[in-house]
This record gives sequence, structure tokens and C-alpha cells, in this order.
Amino acid sequence: MRIERKVRDVIVVGGGPAGATAARHCARAGLDTLVIDKARFPRPKVCAGGVTQAALREIGLPFPPELVEREGRRLRPRWGRHHLTLETSRVFVHLVSRARFDHHLLWAACQSGAEVREGVAVTGLSPEADRVVVVTPGVALAARVVIGADGVRSRVARWLRPEFGPMETGLCLAAELPVTPVQRQSVVEDGIEVRYGVPRHGYGWVFPKNDVVSAGVGAARAGFRRPGPELVRLLNGSSLPSPAGPDVPWDIGMLRGHVKAHLVPFGGKRRRVTSGRVYLTGDAAGFADPFTGEGIRWACLSGRLAALAAVSGLRSGRLSRAADDYAASCHSLIDADLAWARWLTRMFGRFPDLASRLFFSHPDLFEGLLDVLRGELTYRRLVLGLPRRLLRASWA
Repeated sequence: MRIERKVRDVIVVGGGPAGATAARHCARAGLDTLVIDKARFPRPKVCAGGVTQAALREIGLPFPPELVEREGRRLRPRWGRHHLTLETSRVFVHLVSRARFDHHLLWAACQSGAEVREGVAVTGLSPEADRVVVVTPGVALAARVVIGADGVRSRVARWLRPEFGPMETGLCLAAELPVTPVQRQSVVEDGIEVRYGVPRHGYGWVFPKNDVVSAGVGAARAGFRRPGPELVRLLNGSSLPSPAGPDVPWDIGMLRGHVKAHLVPFGGKRRRVTSGRVYLTGDAAGFADPFTGEGIRWACLSGRLAALAAVSGLRSGRLSRAADDYAASCHSLIDADLAWARWLTRMFGRFPDLASRLFFSHPDLFEGLLDVLRGELTYRRLVLGLPRRLLRASWA
């Protein structure tokens, strides 16, 4: 195996939102930064494609208008036999193609000075006294700090901890469904659809975009046995007619070739995210919203925090202190608030009808949820403020 002699300041493993954000901030601070990813961008990404206003605020980049396919101002929640159409004047989510969105973030990292190598898989990690050796097919690379941003099944994370178990992850089955103009108009008029209780103890979504509709179902991986039929059930209860016509129900055959499964870690639990010169970010660290499934906001926040820690540690020479500071920042800014999101998740999972009626029938509670997505309210303040909001609603 060839050994590359150059020792970089930082190697970022993974070029998704967490890795691209970490690389951009490292490079802008003047660190010699290399990003490696096993894929070639733009690459397909299994995801609903909803980027919250809070995530865009965290990213802090101007985005070309063509990256946003739809803006979310209308929500259609469904539970049991009930449904509502709720509108708000301010955008709370942007619907995008993840392939193009992620590519833009990685391009921004390149523009800031990071080097990117695509099609390079990591096969091993070997920490040494003054560096970390990253093993790839054919060549070994070295850096003073490594940032793991390689997803829920991270190779970097295996060096720090066991893989996430079934109780720590959600299983999502998602489809990007090509639609005719008639189908698209039907679902666009209803806006973003979210259905609680399908599947049991989980939820489903239907997100309209330009040429496709993203639909999917998700629940805790432990016990979620039949995601395919649940996705069909979701679609048959949605406003999206099947490709065979409005009077023909969806069936599993209509989804063939369009469906992919992926795992989402349940955030809100304190986990090991550092070890000496190695930091974990995004899904690799377990940072995803257990209530909405959103990962981009927390990926970009943890990527920025990891970059700040790397810059501080390398400049001061106090890498252990920087790693401790990163872990503490992740706990206070991410884990602590997502723990309150876990409370909401349990509430909606156990009592979907009651919780849905509570939050979506009271405008103040509904706006509170949207303010969380906009980054204007924390989950902690939302949950602790429930009695006050309910009392205010009862007197309205």
C-alpha cells in the first residue's frame, strides 16, 4: 500500500451536509483540509428532502433559487379519520433535491479551499501519537485531526463505539415517485402531508416537488416489520392519485424501482462523539431529530462545532481540551434539546389521535411547532410552555 507522506491538518470522512460544513469552516480558518467520500457527487440520497428554515439559518450560505423546488407554507396533518389544512404566512421548510443540495454544500467547501476526493472509501483508521492514519484502498492518508461525517453506519464511528442497535434507530422506507402534471397538481394543492399512526408508533409523509413526489414511512427499527404495505397504506390515504388513475388504488407493484430504505439515529441521548484526535458529526454521532427525522440542521451544527474545536485544538496544541469542549457543546446545543423532542415522539407514538388533535387544532401550539422548525423556539421551551399555551387557547 502506498503511504502519502503529507500530513494534513484535517481529513473529513464524508462529503454530506455535516462533512461539507465542517470542511468549509476548517478551510476558511486556514487549515489544510481534505474531504474524502466513497460516492461521486451529485449522488442520490434517500431522504424526504425537507430542509427547515432553522437548517438554512445554521448553514449561513446564499442558495440559488433553483435549488428550492417548493416552499412549505401549507401543512396537511392526518390522524385516524381526521385531517386539517393549516396555512401559515412564513415558510417553515424548503423542499429540495438532496443530490443537488448536498452537491452545492460540497462545492461551497471547495470554494473555501478544501480539497475533495470522490470515489474513495475508508477501510480502516489507525490513531497514532501525533496523527491519525486513514486507510483507503491503495493509499494511506494522514491528518492531525479526523472528522467522521460518514453517516449512520459510519466506519469512523466503529473505532469509538459499537454500531447503533435497533432501539437506537428508526427505519424509513422512502420513494421518489415520478408524477404526471395532474398528479402533481393534486398533491401540491394540499401542500405537505404528514400522517401520524401510519405506521403504528410512527408517521408518514408526502412532499410535493417539481417532477417527483417524495413519500415515505418511518418508525423505530425494532418492531417495524412490514414497511412496504405501510407505505402503500399511506399513499392510499393521501391526496396523491395512483399512476393508474384516481379510481385505482396504489399497490406495491407501482413502487418497484422507486423505493429505498435507510436508517435514522434517534438523537437526544448523550453518546461518545470524540476520542483524542477523532470527532464524530451528524448521523455518525447520532444527531437526528427523533420527532421529525430531520438530520441536516444538526449535521451542519455539529459540523461547525467540530471545525471550531479542530481549529482551537490545532492552534493551541491542546487537542484533548478541544475534544472535551466539542463533546460538551454537542450535549448542551444538540442532545439536551433533542431529549425534549424524544418526549414529543413518545407522546405522538403512544397517543397519535390525542396528540395530533391537541397540536393541530390549537393554532398557538401549531405555530409553536413551526417556530421550532424555523429555529425560533427550542423543543424545551415548546414542551415546558404547553400548559401556558393550552390555557391561552382555552381563553381565546
